Amino acid sequence: MQISTNLNRYYHSLLTDFWKQATAGRLNINSFEKFKDGVKDLNNEYPRADDGKTISTTKISAKDLCRHIEFIKDFASYYGFELAIVEAEWERIKQMAR
Repeated sequence: MQISTNLNRYYHSLLTDFWKQATAGRLNINSFEKFKDGVKDLNNEYPRADDGKTISTTKISAKDLCRHIEFIKDFASYYGFELAIVEAEWERIKQMAR
């Protein structure tokens, strides 16, 4: 299954927000790509090749990407990061419930 443009956009927005907050004083990571790879490494459920290396997000299923997005949201929340896109999503859900 191919990953939709909207899902890919959501993933990158979430990860970019997390990276900006993490590098604003808590972590010393100067490369977005290293940060992105590090988050994949932390996720034990992320798909890996036979050699144990993480697979590119362009080559995983939409279902796997959704699981990875949930991992990022949970991980960031656990460590006290408030991601703007998560807040925006919550506001949208609250508006729909009214």
